[in-house]
Amino acid sequence: MGNYGNTVDRWYHRAAVVMWPKDRDFAVRAKLSPAWAISELAALLKQGATSAARDKASSLLPFWKGTGPEERSAVFFLKLLKVAASLDDSTLAHDLLAPFGAHRLGIGSLTAFTSLVTRYGLSWSKQVFTTWSEHQRYTMAPLIEPKLLPRLCEQLLAAPVAHGRALAIWLLEQEVASFEQRHRAALHVPHAGLAPDNAAHRHDELLALLDGATTVSAGVIREGLVAFLTTPATALPLMSAGELLMECRKKRTPAAVRALGLHRLYHHVVGLLEQTLAAPERSPDDWSIDVPLQCKCELCAALSAFLRDRQRREYPWPLAKDRRQHIHHMLDSYDVPVTHVTTRRGSPYTLVLTKQKALFERAGALRKRQKALLSWLKKERSSFLAFSEPSPALPTE
Repeated sequence: MGNYGNTVDRWYHRAAVVMWPKDRDFAVRAKLSPAWAISELAALLKQGATSAARDKASSLLPFWKGTGPEERSAVFFLKLLKVAASLDDSTLAHDLLAPFGAHRLGIGSLTAFTSLVTRYGLSWSKQVFTTWSEHQRYTMAPLIEPKLLPRLCEQLLAAPVAHGRALAIWLLEQEVASFEQRHRAALHVPHAGLAPDNAAHRHDELLALLDGATTVSAGVIREGLVAFLTTPATALPLMSAGELLMECRKKRTPAAVRALGLHRLYHHVVGLLEQTLAAPERSPDDWSIDVPLQCKCELCAALSAFLRDRQRREYPWPLAKDRRQHIHHMLDSYDVPVTHVTTRRGSPYTLVLTKQKALFERAGALRKRQKALLSWLKKERSSFLAFSEPSPALPTE
């Protein structure tokens, strides 16, 4: 490579010396590694140096909210629970746990958490859960993981203090109230499918609430929840309620299903299914579509009138662009089997709505599912009702 010159490589090395006061050693290192800090506190407590451990734990608080939750390990959180209990200081224990959340609880940490409840009492435990709930007040999720809730109730019930059961009942009340609030909000959100039967519901959350109430013998909570699920204004959609019953039976023995106290929900679903299937099938010339549009503007009133009309299949509708967009949005949000095509002639352009034959296909498929569900429920009657109970009666208006 005759014209190439020689090369020169240079390496630059830099170093820094960081110093801090000796009495700040624990806080400085703890800021870099919360896991190390908790291990150090655990070691001090094991040595019986409780007072020193409290002082060092207090030094964490100015920055703990930002650094503590960054440790994701379940082992770290378990160790934190044990340290909080051993500090024997309710205020300090609360402040150490406050930045975390109930979602950090797991099967392996329930015993340690129950020890905290036993040591610090009911009021302290409520305060911790209230603090944790504040962290997720803007989320649409339960405070406690559904799969964990029944196990937590079981663990609290076995606690060596009376307030273990009281805390379990209080938690169930909070979670039921949270579910009901979120369920009411969901009823006002457009969903896919012609009927609300296709709305997605958290069956696992409902089963967890029912299991938890059964575990601690909280019959009032269970009956209140079932009443909420069967009251017309807040009832689960029919097929969703039926699928909940199927999910119950899938994972439990008949005796365990009966213990959940779902006879009222069973009566409700069977009665509505029989009533629905007793009505004649949709006739080939019935083009009506019943969609409970939440919007009450004049455009949606006209749209609802067209959808409910049995004879009208097409609707040419002259509309300005922003008004057409609103109709597009409503039809797409509710997944209505109606095409909406704009004819770009004249002023304003014409939005042409056309009902589709998928309407009849959906109605037929839904009726088939309803028949299969009713047949299954009747076959499984003994799994939901006491043998002495009479057959379910049809609901009255």
